Amino acid sequence: MFTMVGATVLFGFTVTLIGLMLQKAHPAIATVYSHAGSISAVLGFFFMIAVFVSERFVWSLCASAGALSMVYVYSLAKPSHIT
Repeated sequence: MFTMVGATVLFGFTVTLIGLMLQKAHPAIATVYSHAGSISAVLGFFFMIAVFVSERFVWSLCASAGALSMVYVYSLAKPSHIT
């Protein structure tokens, strides 16, 4: 399980860094990479938390993942206006 955590966090960090470096040259590709890195980092976080949560409280982990997913989809659907 710890290798899965390490792999997802490493992938998330690498892809997010690539997205940051491509922001000015290729903004559309940078956005895709940044979102992929965010999703991977969140997966790594939930994999890490799943190691420490007892089986009685797995429902709370699933509930928090569901709430986080809804907020993430809402943030993708809502256009951002940077001033």
